[in-house]
Amino acid sequence: MTSGTRTVEHADLQLGDRLGRGGQGTVYPVANRKINEAVNGGWEVVYKEYNAATLALLDADALRGMVDLLGDLDADDARWLCDKTAWPVAVVEQAGQVRGFLMRAVPDRFRFSMRSLAGTTSSKTVLTNLEFLLNDEAYIAGIGLAVSPRDRLDLLADLAATLDRLHRMGIAVGDMSPRNLLFRAGKDAGFFLIDCDAMRLHGVSALPQVETPDWQAPAGEEKATGATDVYKFGLVAVRVAAGDQATTDPARLAAMGGGLGDLARSSLDADASQRPATAGQWIGELKAAARTAQVVAPTPTTPTPAAPTAGAGAGAGAPGTPPVYKARKPVGKSIARFGGLVTAAAVVLAIALSNNHGSSAAVTNGSSGSGGGYTSTSSGGDASGGSGADGSSVTGGTTGYVPPPVTTTSDDTGGVTGGVTGSGTTGAYTPQPPPPPPDLIKTLQIGDCVYNSNPSTASSAKLSAAACVPGSFKIVGAYDNTTNMSSCDGAGQVSQTVSSPTDNRVVCLSYQSNGTAYWATPGQCVYGLNGAGNSWNAEACQTGNFKVVARYPQTTDKSRCPAWPQSNESYSYPNSDSGLAVLLCLQMNYPDALGNAQQNECLVKNGNTFTNVDSCPSSNVVVSGRTSTYDDPAFCGHDGSSWWRPSEFPDLGYTVCWRWKQ
Repeated sequence: MTSGTRTVEHADLQLGDRLGRGGQGTVYPVANRKINEAVNGGWEVVYKEYNAATLALLDADALRGMVDLLGDLDADDARWLCDKTAWPVAVVEQAGQVRGFLMRAVPDRFRFSMRSLAGTTSSKTVLTNLEFLLNDEAYIAGIGLAVSPRDRLDLLADLAATLDRLHRMGIAVGDMSPRNLLFRAGKDAGFFLIDCDAMRLHGVSALPQVETPDWQAPAGEEKATGATDVYKFGLVAVRVAAGDQATTDPARLAAMGGGLGDLARSSLDADASQRPATAGQWIGELKAAARTAQVVAPTPTTPTPAAPTAGAGAGAGAPGTPPVYKARKPVGKSIARFGGLVTAAAVVLAIALSNNHGSSAAVTNGSSGSGGGYTSTSSGGDASGGSGADGSSVTGGTTGYVPPPVTTTSDDTGGVTGGVTGSGTTGAYTPQPPPPPPDLIKTLQIGDCVYNSNPSTASSAKLSAAACVPGSFKIVGAYDNTTNMSSCDGAGQVSQTVSSPTDNRVVCLSYQSNGTAYWATPGQCVYGLNGAGNSWNAEACQTGNFKVVARYPQTTDKSRCPAWPQSNESYSYPNSDSGLAVLLCLQMNYPDALGNAQQNECLVKNGNTFTNVDSCPSSNVVVSGRTSTYDDPAFCGHDGSSWWRPSEFPDLGYTVCWRWKQ
């Protein structure tokens, strides 16, 4: 056992400009710390500092226990854990209180320079998280990744082995979000797991367990156990094999190997007792299937973006009535939190602290190889959330919506197909009509995504298949044998309804915006970085985030918000189609009643907490003054004073004066 948790004083850290901030706190680079300096000069270190609201939820002893685990393990297991996960390496304290922890920056091998589907390459690199593998091969090749069918199986085998070894250490992953799984295909192939402070060690969690939408364990089952990890690995396996973001159908995986279909079906059983006892039971079947799988990845090309097809249900040139759609006011539902910290750069850490600037941290358990990262986005997903770790709005880092690539029957010169006719060696090209596009509306299923290039014209919708990224629409309802667009009334978060008389089918479309706050309704709470274009997400109400007091669809006119009592902030989702715009009027969740208190208001003071009362006779203090200046006790003279300020929204800070009632 360890003699004590590795602890670093906050004052001893030389912090750079913040890398990002989100619902849990802030991440900073650390200039005077490295870990494993014996390995290629050491690994850069970053510091995750929890905010006050998260500290209120944090089990500090559980976080210390996670750090202590590195000393409790034998040297081989400790090195392996830091090679495969972003495990907390040291607790950071200030005045004896835990403030956060240190971790290693993401190794470069878990990043790549993503190309847009127009063929341009970003100057920034993005993290290769699992989300990229949940698309078809043409899309993956088009953005510059080389992933073969064998790579997919090798990666799944590596993840199964990783989970199996973690479980034997007493660690359950819990939220197996695609954004928490970084991968590298080809040489040194394997996964790296991040967001480790959200994992569960020996049945204890440092932070409350959350689950990513579409990746939840069966309802009513205890979160973050070996059994739920096996269930979620089953989801990963069938979705990686199929290149699909929401499927639970094991058919594509079953076709890759004899026993894989049965393993998938048992892993996804709602009855935990019917699942494989360990994730390790997958390893042999996956490795066997990989030995005979195709080893050549599709060649990255400069694909032609998919052009939206007119009359999506009828096909080009086919008879029939084009589908129509109607815009609807969005219907709110409870939104699960994506969880994690939203950062503008991915971060992570490992083991064996050393200080090359003279502080007292000890060097232990140095490991070779690569460590992990804490990935997230400031727009387009969530730390961890979101998609690209560089703050981009599309999964992986491109800006805006990019449709997946399509293949065509055109040649490179004439844009036509056909053969040479006539005799001799001259001949001529005979243009042939292209085949009709697939009947998209007929085949759309719940969880599929499309792009609608004609959302503002009520006469027709122009749909094309798309990756599920901001700017696309997810299918949340599909109804056969009807053209009644009221069929979508009970489908939930519906933005538009498309009806195809040709197919006698209705599909319900939910707009995929930059962050889940888009669908938040009054009473729910949201948070995001200050400034236009940042990603905002729904989350549990807590000090420092915002309660939605009003939601206005189809407008971004912020002048509507001041009319709402105590509305002191707003956030809007502009859109070129005004029917998809949304305005949220927000109220800061202050620590107590002083946040919204006005002069001469009566309150009850109990310790350092102020609460509202129904009448002044029941109170013990009166508010004697208020200023928006933070930490200004001189303003209050001889009266008592209290102050507070949210670091991301300093204009909402205050100093409030109060005096005891006579």
